[in-house]
Amino acid sequence: MNNETMSYGYIHTPTLGERFWRALGFRYHLGEDPEDVDTLQGWTRTDTRLHFHWTDRFRLLLTGRLMVSTISHYDAPSPTVIKNRTDWQIRAPGE
Repeated sequence: MNNETMSYGYIHTPTLGERFWRALGFRYHLGEDPEDVDTLQGWTRTDTRLHFHWTDRFRLLLTGRLMVSTISHYDAPSPTVIKNRTDWQIRAPGE
């Protein structure tokens, strides 16, 4: 695998710390932009950061499944206001 990731026209070379954590299995994914994205009027980005209590971490250890949903509401056809809601659920065994 190449140690360089290209995204949005620049090249990112991972630091020693990033390579260390990646070797331990902590990975991230930078997705590709859709085709013709430059012709679109605008865009939105939602970053979600979850901090879990130790009981939630134990539940995640049992199932390893977490579902995160982001729901966006905007006024159309030319949105000026965008409101987001993020829901998360730790899946129970068998779900």
